[in-house]
Amino acid sequence: MTSTIIWFLAQLKPNGFDRACVNLERQDFKTFMPVREMLIRRGRSSQKSKQPLFPGYIFVGTDPENPNWSSINNTLGISRLVSFGKNEPASLPEQLINGLMARCGEDFSLLPPDNLRVGDKVRAVSGPFAEYIATIETISNETRLGILFDVLGQKKRAVIHTSDIEKIEK
Repeated sequence: MTSTIIWFLAQLKPNGFDRACVNLERQDFKTFMPVREMLIRRGRSSQKSKQPLFPGYIFVGTDPENPNWSSINNTLGISRLVSFGKNEPASLPEQLINGLMARCGEDFSLLPPDNLRVGDKVRAVSGPFAEYIATIETISNETRLGILFDVLGQKKRAVIHTSDIEKIEK
């Protein structure tokens, strides 16, 4: 009989991601850190970079028959396992991890939503419109959207790549 993996959330030490991954995988733990591509501006230039969806945290999967929490807490790069008022870490709902993994590609990059429709509300997550809330006005192809957003009381149109937005659930 195969057992499923149970997942926990671990807080990373500053710049501890690479070290934590190597050491957790040496101990036969699974690791998962979803990332999204963002446009980072440096002076006059900008560059696309993969940034963690949950900065400072990593999901750690373990065998439910032998959840060795102390070895996770003592792993180089890990600060602590997240717990919610108990002395032991709280496991995460399986649906949460499965849902996140379904939205990610093989390299754990967050894929653009495939259920976008005209009239949906979206938030720009990168680019010149970052953090703006907009309404989808047109869908020109699988990767480009025409959006309508409100700037200082005026409606403005723009075209944006689907990887630069996230859908806002109603």
